[in-house]
Amino acid sequence: MGHLQELKDELAVITKLTTENKELTTEVKELTSKTFKLMIENKELVIQMAKQQEEMKQQQIQALKQQEEMKQLQIQALKQLSLLQNRVQAVMTQTYELHEYPIPRLFVVLPHGDSSWNIKNRFSNDFRLYFLCECGEHTKSTNSKIPHHIHLAKHEGYDITRPTDFFKQYGPYVLTILKMLKFGISVAGTVVPAVSLLTSSDTINQASSSLRQLASNIDRGMDQVIGCIEKASVDEGETVDGIKDMVENNEALEGADLRKLDTFLKNKDENKVLGNLYRTVTTEGHVKWVCIDHYRENYQAKAAKAFRDTVDVLGGSFDENVGRVEVNIRSKVQADQLYLTLEKAKSVYELDIIFCWDATYSDFKRLRDTLCTTNIGVLGLDLFLCEPQGVSTDILNRGRRYDPIFDIMRHPSIRSFEIVNTPPDLFQRSSLLSRNDDFSHLRHLGIPGYRLKIEDEIPSLKCLIANAPNLTSLGLVSTCESLLAVYNAVVGYQTYPIDFFQYGGENFLRIPPPRDSAQSKISFQNLEQLFK
Repeated sequence: MGHLQELKDELAVITKLTTENKELTTEVKELTSKTFKLMIENKELVIQMAKQQEEMKQQQIQALKQQEEMKQLQIQALKQLSLLQNRVQAVMTQTYELHEYPIPRLFVVLPHGDSSWNIKNRFSNDFRLYFLCECGEHTKSTNSKIPHHIHLAKHEGYDITRPTDFFKQYGPYVLTILKMLKFGISVAGTVVPAVSLLTSSDTINQASSSLRQLASNIDRGMDQVIGCIEKASVDEGETVDGIKDMVENNEALEGADLRKLDTFLKNKDENKVLGNLYRTVTTEGHVKWVCIDHYRENYQAKAAKAFRDTVDVLGGSFDENVGRVEVNIRSKVQADQLYLTLEKAKSVYELDIIFCWDATYSDFKRLRDTLCTTNIGVLGLDLFLCEPQGVSTDILNRGRRYDPIFDIMRHPSIRSFEIVNTPPDLFQRSSLLSRNDDFSHLRHLGIPGYRLKIEDEIPSLKCLIANAPNLTSLGLVSTCESLLAVYNAVVGYQTYPIDFFQYGGENFLRIPPPRDSAQSKISFQNLEQLFK
């Protein structure tokens, strides 16, 4: 019995162990299953992490690429801005001679009218040109109460004829000015305000409905014209020849370009300066066109009125918009009246004066001293009553009677000088040959005097021309017989066109500058025939 009980106990132990073993096996299987599942999940996590790392790597590569692209765009934008600033600088610092600057130079072109914008054929749209007031540091007075930033002139503008031809001629220039205004690029003492301030409330109140309408659409209009010029397309994509190349090489307008501008304007004002602007000259000698408000900032009303009254009394004319005066002086008393007011009138830039009496050395000296105090840059002098013998009281100065005229000619402010009805003894009664004058400031010289036999004054003429190396034009009078001798005397200095006028007639011959040094040595044997 005892042995049987032991077997039963052992069997029970074995059964228990078997059960526990099964349970352990089950647990091991479950753990193995969990472990396998975890391994699978871990593998998936590893794959997912690797994928995420690859995505992050690609994102980093893309970010670096975008940064590089952004950097290149910034560099390109800075280059374009620099190019634009250079073009604006070239335009705003371009200086013009008074005799080459007949109309305002700063203008913009914007769409005109309520008609829809034709995208396909952009130059078939209506355009209008608006001049700008060139105010800035040079127009500020001590107690100024008005803004001195660039703005549209107080004028309703001018319709443009032949837009395609106009943009071929002026497209790059207009593009530069529009971008200067749009991006607010200020240079050369000129302040460019926000686009909304280009049309002041005062300007709008005084202008027509067309300008008031422009004020509310100026930003969009600028974008339309900029796009029009940049795409430069006509008739469904046909490129306007030369515009795109010219945009990249934009230069300021030359005097000839300005003189041609009004041929494209439809509704021009008769006998008025374009844009109702006034011509002024800065202390540096630069010509600026400004509106009436900025013009009045820098001139004394009493002095201006006194000068206008004096010119009226003398029977002359004063175009205040351009600062041009034409007057006949019949005596020393009248000359003193004119000079006293002229010295205080700072808005005169061109003077055509006729001496209607036999002036002396002291009379010319008085004129010289007066002109030295003014801003006059263009001078026309008519000496038709100056006789060779002169007046008896001036006998001591006969040998230098006309020296003050050459003093005027060499003054730094004088750019254009013409002597009409030149006295026959102009050179003989001067010390020109011994003076060694510097006439380098002169750009135009005219000696169309029929009384002066220029062929008899070859040494003096050569001396005068040689000391004026910066001339851009020259006008002389000659007979058919002496034309060749006169031309050969000056051709060695010629880098500009020469206009020859015939004695007693209006026929003239324009001879262009030689193309090379060899041409200047050619004897123009048949020049006389061109006058006949």
